[in-house]
Amino acid sequence: MRIWLQAVLLLLLLTIPEILKGCDGCWENERIALLHLKSSLHDDPNNLTPPLMGGGGEKGTKNHSDDDCCRWDGVRCHPTTEKVTELTLTNTNNENSTLPYLNASFLLLPFQDLRVLSLFGYHILGCLEINNNAGHQPRGFCNLNHLQVLSLDENDLSGELPRCLSNLTSLQHLDVKRNRFSGDIAESPLPALMALEYIDISHNQFRIPMSLLPFFNHSRLRHFVSGYNRESYGDAAAAADQYDSVRQPLFQLEQLDLSSPHVDGGYVKFPKFLYYQNSLEAVDVSNVNMRGAVGLPGWLMDNNTNLQDLYLTNCSLSGHLELPKIIHENLTSLDISSNDFFPSHLPQDVCTSFPNMLHLSVSDCNFFGKIPSQWSKCTSFQGLDASKNQLSGEIPKWIWNVSTLLDLSSNDFSGGLPPGFISPSMEEVYLSRNRLGGTLYDQDETSRAADDIDYSSYSLAFLDLSHNHFTGRIPEWIARLRPYLAYILLNDNQFYGVVPTGFCLECSGLINLSHNRLSGRLVRAIFDSNITSSGGPSNMIQSPVGDVEFVTKTHLYTYQGDLLLLFSGLDLSSNDFTGEIPPQIGHLDYVKVLNLSHNKFTGPIPPSIANLSQIESLDLSHNNLSGVIPYQLTKLNSLSSFSVAYNNLSGMCPPMIAQFSTFNESSYGGNPFLNCTLSPMTSNPPLRPTTSEDDDDDDGEGGFLDMESFYASGLVSYIMALLIITSVLYINSYWRQVWFYYVGITVTTCYYFVVDHLPVPTRYKFWEPSV
Repeated sequence: MRIWLQAVLLLLLLTIPEILKGCDGCWENERIALLHLKSSLHDDPNNLTPPLMGGGGEKGTKNHSDDDCCRWDGVRCHPTTEKVTELTLTNTNNENSTLPYLNASFLLLPFQDLRVLSLFGYHILGCLEINNNAGHQPRGFCNLNHLQVLSLDENDLSGELPRCLSNLTSLQHLDVKRNRFSGDIAESPLPALMALEYIDISHNQFRIPMSLLPFFNHSRLRHFVSGYNRESYGDAAAAADQYDSVRQPLFQLEQLDLSSPHVDGGYVKFPKFLYYQNSLEAVDVSNVNMRGAVGLPGWLMDNNTNLQDLYLTNCSLSGHLELPKIIHENLTSLDISSNDFFPSHLPQDVCTSFPNMLHLSVSDCNFFGKIPSQWSKCTSFQGLDASKNQLSGEIPKWIWNVSTLLDLSSNDFSGGLPPGFISPSMEEVYLSRNRLGGTLYDQDETSRAADDIDYSSYSLAFLDLSHNHFTGRIPEWIARLRPYLAYILLNDNQFYGVVPTGFCLECSGLINLSHNRLSGRLVRAIFDSNITSSGGPSNMIQSPVGDVEFVTKTHLYTYQGDLLLLFSGLDLSSNDFTGEIPPQIGHLDYVKVLNLSHNKFTGPIPPSIANLSQIESLDLSHNNLSGVIPYQLTKLNSLSSFSVAYNNLSGMCPPMIAQFSTFNESSYGGNPFLNCTLSPMTSNPPLRPTTSEDDDDDDGEGGFLDMESFYASGLVSYIMALLIITSVLYINSYWRQVWFYYVGITVTTCYYFVVDHLPVPTRYKFWEPSV
């Protein structure tokens, strides 16, 4: 009897969990919670294999595993208990729509055994804090006591990190980058989480203590990433140099990122806890003003022989740049750009000290002279940025072996470019604002025919040769690299002739051919994207490294990084193009800026321009266009800068509706047969476009000074000063005597200076001052 009772109890113990979790192995309460979570994340209900619920069978079929949440994509369960232990969800929807507040208190409550939680890219709004009533236990995120990994990357969460996060004593990995969290990290719950090994709080609005004193007792901490937060500050202990043997940190970091756009208090000292680190592999303290730090911190590299990446951009480093005496074979990336080193030549022993260097940036560091020939030993160079210095001479031939990025812009290089200077692996080339000249040869002029070169294997995406002295025709190979070569800047040179066939102006990107001597007609072959034989789509381009200048809305702006990828335009101004503007111009639906001014275009304005739905700036001024302004242009709702001035247009101006109600006489001036009725608010004197050469020229017509009033006020001020001095001398006899005494001394001194130093003939020495 007793044995039979024990058997029944054992059967019940084995059966109850199965009843609770259902017949398919997945716990029913967790499956329901996952379905609620899927609904909250706005997954497509019609999708048979959504990110959360990838089926175990074929699409469109129902099988036994579809109800088992342990088999769904992004879900992992314990092999024995089948409780959910990992939940990794990534937003694959291309729409960047934000989600409302996520009710974590309700949705996450069933997952008591959760070890890993990752919600990436859902743009969830609200705070991480759970609104608890007084006396209630924390719920939601803070109730996941077994959580080891928490990743909420790329959401829109805001506010301070809740205090209840200190309950997550098992948390090892925390990633909340690219949100809008705020507060002082020193006062957050993070210093209480002693098990943390990885912290990434970058791209938020936190305040970060540069000393990392709150984390000195975190012996497991290996990665600390806090770049691009609100500000970094030097705390009182760091300012008082309270770093002795007792205050050495217990952690040995492998990755450190303290880069910051702003430092509270002006500047901070170099973080001294780095003196005790010997396992670092990557260090980034860019944009931290460490005024007083002299030269390159060689001790940092000597103490950390495994260091691979070192970024010291804009750290106010000064003094002479001296390379470490120890060879560092592991260092592959070094960025010391935008510092205030003493003017000097580039160090010669870079390749000796760093034999495996891949990426080197010495931009804006006051270097001058030639690039050392010893640098040719760096055969592994993938990226070299030596822009914004005073380097001169010819560009050495070996430098074209750099495989990915080359930026030598804003220097004083001269000479020409060799044939075939673009290698198939090169992605970005910036040579603007030098004194380079000559002809751009075709890639094949020294070897084979252009048709034999497979340009589809080339990776060039950015080419900036602007503001130089290049001449000749634009080579065919540039056209053959389209559309992958999406950013072409050849402006402010002396190119002449026609644009090569297949240039593909219709392809997306940024093209600037302005201020040259290009001529001919814009034929259809230039626009047709089917003519080109090269490359992949421009949307495969990564974020550019260099800066690109482009005239937008009559002003010169600089675009860089991800912002450049969002910008597109076409500038053919200040050339000698003739003929009519082809209707294919309306196919450039990607452009935000279109500038065809200062050419010799004739004929009507094509109505197809109204198809440029994204255009913000349109300049057709200073041509020979005729006819009426198409009424369809009023549909351009994004247009904020418009000019058809100085043409031969006639008829009525577009009605003052939508964006056209903001344009004044400067948009239509110089067309004697054009009849415009503008409101008083928009009838202003014409404005002159601003370029890089006349940004500082604000006088004259269209400037901000009334020159007549300026001269009149100057004359009145001079007369008033003269009358005041005369009145003082007339009233006060003492000052009158002192004044004439110093006048006499000055005249005598000037006379004897002229006599003693200039060969004055005797007959002109008719007067000598009496003293």
